[in-house]
Amino acid sequence: MTERIIYSTDTDQLKGLLNGRELFAIVDRKVKGLPFLKRFGRNIIYLETSEKMKKMATVEKIAKKMMARGVDRTWLLVGVGGGIVTDITGFVASIYKRGINFGFIPTTLLAMTDAAIGGKNGVNMLAYKNMVGTIRQPKFVYVCPQFLKSFSPTELYKGIPELLKVFPIDGKDYFYAADFFVRQYEQVCKNEKLDMPTWQELITKAIRIKCQCKGMSDPFCVKSDRFIKHSFFITIINIFNFVLCEVTNFLISDSLFSKSHNLSFLTINKMVNHR
Repeated sequence: MTERIIYSTDTDQLKGLLNGRELFAIVDRKVKGLPFLKRFGRNIIYLETSEKMKKMATVEKIAKKMMARGVDRTWLLVGVGGGIVTDITGFVASIYKRGINFGFIPTTLLAMTDAAIGGKNGVNMLAYKNMVGTIRQPKFVYVCPQFLKSFSPTELYKGIPELLKVFPIDGKDYFYAADFFVRQYEQVCKNEKLDMPTWQELITKAIRIKCQCKGMSDPFCVKSDRFIKHSFFITIINIFNFVLCEVTNFLISDSLFSKSHNLSFLTINKMVNHR
């Protein structure tokens, strides 16, 4: 899997990945202004992303549009956006005409460091998250932290707990990363520029640790020491966020996810300042 991940500081390398082939894109409407999307022409569908629309009805809608555009097994399906887009894109590609090639261009921190990594794709069913899905690796994952510049502090830091949890697994860089994110948060709130080289460094490290955790040679493996540690830290973060929801009586909504992760970040802030 690691050789399929392309790290870049800009979108120039996308030309080599996208040129010379028929393309169809599934795109988060929040990033519809990205210049390289012109390459897809009319072969594009924009999604208003939320957990409510991550369902089979959305998959059917996308498949129908792909059929109408004449998409066949020689085409490349590309997902551009956050974790919901990559989950849906991978699932659609896995089942459309019994499987076509696909790639991810994650534009959120959460997608770059988790959702687009590991080949796990799917949609929700009834009250259950990711109940229907597949495990299938993309042809490429294009990781470009420059996309983060267009996000608000709230959007940017939704993915911080997800990124940070992998560093204790490796036993290195946790407080270095946490301290950096605290300082960056303060700078972003003052409309100061992001430290892109350090973002690139930490995102790259996190992805490499995650790839080792998820057992890319056998994605069904759940017995490795790193996988168990990875699952442990996911559980800790989810429990923390669940408790926040119960204590503060937030309603189940997209804003809940954002608020709980922001509170997680405030806790990280206190840990760094009082370590």
